[in-house]
Amino acid sequence: MSDPAPSPTREGSRAIVTALEEAGVTLVPSVPDTWIGWLMEELRRSPRLRVIDVAREEEAVALACGAALCGARAAVVMQNAGLLNCGAVIASLVQLYRVPCF
Repeated sequence: MSDPAPSPTREGSRAIVTALEEAGVTLVPSVPDTWIGWLMEELRRSPRLRVIDVAREEEAVALACGAALCGARAAVVMQNAGLLNCGAVIASLVQLYRVPCF
């Protein structure tokens, strides 16, 4: 299967994946979504990143917190409206354990 032609969306997605890899991120929890489809496709191609699909954005944040507490680096990937679902988990779990966020 040949690689599709480069596009701004694909190139931007590759740049994000490269930055995550260089930052030492190893875990990427995310809610599957077509809006971020190009990015998810590029994330899944990376042998250095483990992508985990979750049902809710709060689960993704909880997984990232658990990774941080174990000494790993994680990046939650979600579409913009998903952030609104995370208010409670950010205000409680993230704040309580002082997990780096944003």
